[in-house]
Amino acid sequence: MIQATKIKILPDYKLLIDFNTNETKVYDFTEDLNHPIFSKLRNKVFFGKAQIASGGIIWDEDTDMAIEHLYEQGISLR
Repeated sequence: MIQATKIKILPDYKLLIDFNTNETKVYDFTEDLNHPIFSKLRNKVFFGKAQIASGGIIWDEDTDMAIEHLYEQGISLR
């Protein structure tokens, strides 16, 4: 099962994510911000509250992103 092990908030609505697969990827949320469910993420302070919970990425009890999506759509760095 793919899990996030570490995240870093990057400028311009991006996350640098380390996975338990020993891969690091960057995921750009810019396109996702157009979806109503992610409208809260447009607030950069709120976006900066991203955290790992049970191997996935969450912002609050109502806002999260499937780790599989982040892994599959993220751009590999190594």
